[in-house]
Amino acid sequence: MLVPAVSETTAALWTAIGTGILALATLASVAFAWRTLRSVRDQIKDGREALTQSQTRIELEQERLKHFETVIDQGQQELAETRKSLTIAGKQLANSGIALELSRAEIEEAHRPVLVPAAYSKVGSYAKGLDDPGEPNPLLPRVIADSVLVVPVENIGAGPSLNLRAVVTVAIIGETVERKQGTNRRGLSLGAGKGGGIEVVHLWALKLGAPIPELDMELFYEDVAGKLWKTFCIYEQRTGYTTVSIEEVNPNIRRFLEKTNFLWRD
Repeated sequence: MLVPAVSETTAALWTAIGTGILALATLASVAFAWRTLRSVRDQIKDGREALTQSQTRIELEQERLKHFETVIDQGQQELAETRKSLTIAGKQLANSGIALELSRAEIEEAHRPVLVPAAYSKVGSYAKGLDDPGEPNPLLPRVIADSVLVVPVENIGAGPSLNLRAVVTVAIIGETVERKQGTNRRGLSLGAGKGGGIEVVHLWALKLGAPIPELDMELFYEDVAGKLWKTFCIYEQRTGYTTVSIEEVNPNIRRFLEKTNFLWRD
């Protein structure tokens, strides 16, 4: 009868031990779950702090972006104002350039020489060969020696004519028309309203006392601005001057004349 009693006691003991072990396991599980929960809570807290920091950085970046946008807007406004100022300045400069060109043109026009044959300037129309029968007109071309011709000219412009160069072509009419050229000895300058005689040499077809054949005359001269002008005229002893024209010499032609030493300088 004693054996069963021991067995019950042993069973109760093992049951108590099992219950304690189970309680310890449960306690350990609860402790582990608690640590896990605390770890998750800490991670959530850290996540919230990181999120808060991120939001703060985002807000800072947004503020910087707004500042940059404000700076860009100001820069664009300043650029627009600068463009307006440049446009106004460009218009003013263009107007100044136009005014300068007009002033320069007016100055050049005010100092432009106009060289014409003296007879043409005095008479005001094409001069005849003689004023009085038997008396040669001193304003018309005349032969003063064999091959030497004097052409009276006058500057009726407002400025001096500088470095005058004359080319005279004589038309010799025979079986064929021959043209011979002569030039003046040196450069000549005439002030406004002044006149003078251009002495042209090497006109071998001209003889003292003989009739003067048809003459083509080119008078090259400069103004104070350096522009080169040409007066072209045709003279016939019977009718006087039949053609007088004045024009500015093309710059390309001028360069060619300078290269050939055609233009003289006083």
